[in-house]
Amino acid sequence: MDLQIDSIAFGGDGVARHEGKVWFIPFTIPGEKVRVEILSEQKKFGRAKVLEILTPAPSREKPLCPVYEKCGGCQYQHLSYSEELASKTKQVEETLRRIGKITEAPIRQIIASPQPYGYRNRIVLHRQNGVWGFRGNNPRDLVGISQCPIASPVVNQELEKFLKEPDQKLDHVSIRDPLISRSGFHQANGDLAKILIDLVGEFLPATGDTLIEGYCGGGFFTEILAPRFQTIYAIEKDERLLRDADRLKLTNVKWIHDSVEICLQEALLESEGKIVLLDPPREGLETGITSILNRSQVEDLVYVSCNPSTLARDAHALSEAFDLKIVQPLDLFPRTSHIECVTQWKRR
Repeated sequence: MDLQIDSIAFGGDGVARHEGKVWFIPFTIPGEKVRVEILSEQKKFGRAKVLEILTPAPSREKPLCPVYEKCGGCQYQHLSYSEELASKTKQVEETLRRIGKITEAPIRQIIASPQPYGYRNRIVLHRQNGVWGFRGNNPRDLVGISQCPIASPVVNQELEKFLKEPDQKLDHVSIRDPLISRSGFHQANGDLAKILIDLVGEFLPATGDTLIEGYCGGGFFTEILAPRFQTIYAIEKDERLLRDADRLKLTNVKWIHDSVEICLQEALLESEGKIVLLDPPREGLETGITSILNRSQVEDLVYVSCNPSTLARDAHALSEAFDLKIVQPLDLFPRTSHIECVTQWKRR
């Protein structure tokens, strides 16, 4: 059937509506008319693939990657970068409204990456049947590669070296810029790493007695914030990351090896802390954390999210006691569906 694309959903699929049903069609752009083949169909929605672009959008571009529609890494190489940024901002707004029930979210204009291609300082290759590559759109498939357009030139050089003499005893391998250490956490987009740190610093109070930092990782934010607070309680359940953090030798930081849900209440009581920074994984906050924060004396909260859906879920719970003051999206991963957001909250 023929469909008219009217928006892009979080995840990158184009969205069309036809006879009361919502259709998700990858690699399409709002404004396009497309001929599709139905892949699956439920009562209220279905999935389809493009057979022909009948009316291409002005923002349609030729993908740089020869395996773009097979590889599962990128979702936006077929449209202009400005259209990608506009779509991602709209997705954050719609997700906060639909899941978070926040009708007028204070969303700032998304911060673009200086380079939409060639920015990644590390990639992970997998091996299947002797072939090295990335997971496909179907995760059971592996797509062989020789270069990656979103990887930096240095990483592509390292990739070329590895593929000449791969270690076939491994099932996966991390290919990194040689300047990036093998351990610890490093932002894959180094161009925006400092901006991310600066935003967190801007959204937190300039100084304070105590900062409680949940999901501190290897101290990515802790190292910069340590001079601004007398004490930081830095909580992380991954022992490997804490070993890296300990090398920072920050004398006013109490590193805590446990889950944030278990330790947050104790840290708040022990320190009478009123400032909290949270940077959870894609799954968002652990179950009891929003309840602990709502019942606490916390005045200032900064929540860094890499998943708008779980951010919206947690925002709905936090709205019981906090006002959402700022949502700042960043495009840390151009050409992919990922969206980073830094949010600032104040107790109502």
